Amino acid sequence: MIPLNNPERRSSFFVFLLFFVVTISIVMLTAFYGIQVPVKENEQMKKQIADFQKERVFAQTFADRLSKTRAMLDKINLPGVANTTEGYIKANITKLTEQVGDDTTATRKIYVDIIANLSALDQAQKTVRDNNNSAQDKQDLERKLSEVQSQLTTCATSNANLIVALKSASGGH
Repeated sequence: MIPLNNPERRSSFFVFLLFFVVTISIVMLTAFYGIQVPVKENEQMKKQIADFQKERVFAQTFADRLSKTRAMLDKINLPGVANTTEGYIKANITKLTEQVGDDTTATRKIYVDIIANLSALDQAQKTVRDNNNSAQDKQDLERKLSEVQSQLTTCATSNANLIVALKSASGGH
């Protein structure tokens, strides 16, 4: 026996099947994107962590080199410090500049400003050293001047004594 409403049943079945497939597709797409979004976020977070670690390593090496340079700058004007320290300071400032030149982080300007201040400090220390040397040179020259003046006074006295001796030897003429 064949049902009389066979075309309506078939049409209702196909409509059901269509809505079933659409519903299952929506659920599957939602599940797929629900899985894909955390994977993408995970990749972004890994990249951010790698960038942060790179920045931290950069900052640590920069800070170490900066503290070594500052320590050398603090000691350079002390008596008995070799002139090679100035070469080490220049080399460290150059290395810091090269290190920042490779940096692509947003804080590059801060590092450049720190290096500029460090260079200015080095130049100021050099000016202090030059002024100290000038003061020492001035003291040495003043000491030599007083020695020469003392010798001149001695020579003038000897000359006056010789003139008196010559006048008295020649008979007072």
